[in-house]
Amino acid sequence: MVIVKRTNEHSHGPDEQAAGCCEAKADMKRKARESQDSTHHIVGESLQTASEGTAAKLPKLDSLKRTIQRQRASVLAAPAQPTTLAELALPPVYQQTAKGEQFLLYDSGEDDVHRFVILGTQRNLRMLRQSKIWLADGTFKTIS
Repeated sequence: MVIVKRTNEHSHGPDEQAAGCCEAKADMKRKARESQDSTHHIVGESLQTASEGTAAKLPKLDSLKRTIQRQRASVLAAPAQPTTLAELALPPVYQQTAKGEQFLLYDSGEDDVHRFVILGTQRNLRMLRQSKIWLADGTFKTIS
């Protein structure tokens, strides 16, 4: 019996730089999702901590920056615009301010006709309470 070809048999050693490259890109993507650091800072920090061989195998700087920007865009993408009030769904990221304050103060539910949503912060409400005069632009209906 003659074996012509063996599968899953490698004739070379592992490529440590390729593995390091994958780890560096995964780390950059994670930082893009989880931090507010600039794109340039994330790439620079990753290049500083990578070995020379890994840094040489990484894609060009512009490509790395685009990868980080795409990662952020996918995380920050706004939900689809609802066509009815019942379809309006505010994900948790839109229910808080950038400082972590609750921004969705009230949601009456999924009633398509009488639904109303109140957006603001407790700080904004305190400021209104202390104001002697309120001005509105006329787009609000009032019910007594």
